[in-house]
Amino acid sequence: MQDTLTGGPDAIVLTGWPQAREAYRSKDLCQGMYDEGAVIMKDCLLVLHGEAHRRRRRVENRLFRREVFAHWERRVLGATLEAVLAPYVAAGRADLRAMGYRAAISLTATIAGVDHDPANVEHTSRLEDFVRTFSAGATLAHSTRDPDEVRAEVRAQLEDFRTEMMSASLDRRSALLARLAAGEITEDDLPRDVATLLLRHQEALEIPLEVIEREICFYLQAGAHSTADSFTHALDELFSWAGSHPEDLDRAVWGPDADLFDPHREVPEGCNAWGLSFGAGAHACIGAEIARTAATAGYRVGALDVDGPGAQRTAAEVTGAVALRASVSDEAQIEAALDAFGPPEVLVNNAGIVRFGPLLEQDAENFRAVVDVNLVGTFLCGRAAARRMAAAGGGRIVNVASMNGIVPGLNAGAYASTKAGIIMLTQQMALEWSRFGIRVNCVAPGLIDGGMSAPINSDPELRAEREMVVPSGRLGTTADIARAVLWLASDDADYVTGQTLLVDGGVTMSILSHLPRPRSVDGVGDEARTPGRGAGR
Repeated sequence: MQDTLTGGPDAIVLTGWPQAREAYRSKDLCQGMYDEGAVIMKDCLLVLHGEAHRRRRRVENRLFRREVFAHWERRVLGATLEAVLAPYVAAGRADLRAMGYRAAISLTATIAGVDHDPANVEHTSRLEDFVRTFSAGATLAHSTRDPDEVRAEVRAQLEDFRTEMMSASLDRRSALLARLAAGEITEDDLPRDVATLLLRHQEALEIPLEVIEREICFYLQAGAHSTADSFTHALDELFSWAGSHPEDLDRAVWGPDADLFDPHREVPEGCNAWGLSFGAGAHACIGAEIARTAATAGYRVGALDVDGPGAQRTAAEVTGAVALRASVSDEAQIEAALDAFGPPEVLVNNAGIVRFGPLLEQDAENFRAVVDVNLVGTFLCGRAAARRMAAAGGGRIVNVASMNGIVPGLNAGAYASTKAGIIMLTQQMALEWSRFGIRVNCVAPGLIDGGMSAPINSDPELRAEREMVVPSGRLGTTADIARAVLWLASDDADYVTGQTLLVDGGVTMSILSHLPRPRSVDGVGDEARTPGRGAGR
C-alpha cells in the first residue's frame, strides 16, 4: 500500500500497512466522505465525532452483543433466508446480484427496525428501490450526477418510505415501549433493532424523530447495499477460481488476495487477511490492548486464549504476534502453549471471567468456574512461566486483579474473592521467586471503559453515574491499564516486586467521601465539633 492518502500540500501520506492501521485507530480522525450526502446522513452515527459519537455508540453498541447475535441467528437468519431463497430454489437458478440484494435487504430491514415480510416479493422490491436511492444520496461525493437532482430524489423517496413503511414501524415500537413501561410486557417482547433502541433512548440522546429515521435509512443502505455487492463479488471470484482450480474445492481455507483471489497467497506478517476497517481496535479488551502496547514497545507477543479464533484475531492485529490456544485452568495445554512460544521474559496474567449473583443464590459450579479461571489459572500460568524464567535467569510477571479485590461489590462475590486471592498470590509469588530473579507485581483496574465492563458502560445513565464517583472525572481506558502493566514489566520498575498498583482514577480511596456527613465537620478548630460530642482527643 503506497500513497493511500494524497491531496494538497497539507495532506498526510500513509505508506504501508502499520501506518494505515494506526491511522484507522486514531480517535482524532473524523469521517468526511459523507458531508455531501447530508440529505440522508446528517447526524447519523457514522458522521458524528467526539462525545456525540461516543454517546450514540454506547447506545447502539447494545445491538452488537452475543445474546443479540444469538437471537438474530435463532429467530431471524434462518427464517429470513429460507423465505428469500424459496423462489430461487423452486426455479433451480438465481441471479447472484438479485438474490444477494433480496437477502441482504430483508436481513438489514429486521436489524434496522422496518417491519418486513421477506416472503413478500413486492415489498422487498420496494425496499430495494428505497435503498438504492438512499445509497446514491449517501455516496453523493462520488456521484457524476447533478447533486441537487440526487438530493431531490432522496427527499421524495424518504417521504414515500416514511408513508409506506417507516411510520407504521416506529408507531408499533413506540406502542410496545409504552406497554413495557406499564408492565404489560417484558424486555423479551421488544424487537432487537435500531429503531426500538433509539426510540427508547431518544430523550437521553436528545435526538429528534427525523434523526432516528435517517439512522434507520443509513443502516438499510449501508448494510444491504455493501453486503449485497460483496456477496456477489465474493461468489463470482470463488466460482471463477474453482473453475480453473477444481482441486481447491476440497480445501478448508481460501486465502483472499489484495487484487486477485488466490487461496495460496501468503499474507505478509502483521497484516490481516481481511484488510482494514475503520475503528479497528477501538473497542478492544484489556488483554488485546496490552498485547498491542507490548508489541509497540518491542516485545514479541504471544496471545493466549481459550477461544482459538479470538487469539488469532488479536494476533492478527499485533505485529509479529503468535496466537496460542489454551485454557488457563488446563496444565497440559498451558505447558504446550509455552513450549510452542518459547521461554517468556514477561508473563501477563489477564484471563478472567465473572458470574454475577447474590452469594445466597450462587451455585457451587459457577463459583468454581470463576475460581478455576481467575485464581487457579493465574497460579498455573505463573508457575509454568516461572519455571522457565528461573532456568533462564529471571523474568517479570504481572497479574491483573481488580479494585474488587480490595473493596467488595454487590453480587460479585466469586469474582471479588478471586481477585483478592490474586493480590495475595502476587505477594506469595514475589516472596518465593525473587531469589530466581523473578519480579511479580499486580495491576488492579478500577472502572474501565472496556473489557467486561463494556456492556455496563454502554448505558448512558449508568456511565454518567460511574463517571461522577471517579475523582479523576472519567472512566479508565484499556490503554491506562496497558501502560501500567508495561511499566511494571520494564527495567524502570526493577526494584518493585510484590506490589499491587491501583489504576482507578482514585475511586477506591474516595469511598468515604460519598458517605453523608454533618456540615460541622467541614470546618476547622472548635467549629468542627460534631453536635453533641466534644472535640476528639
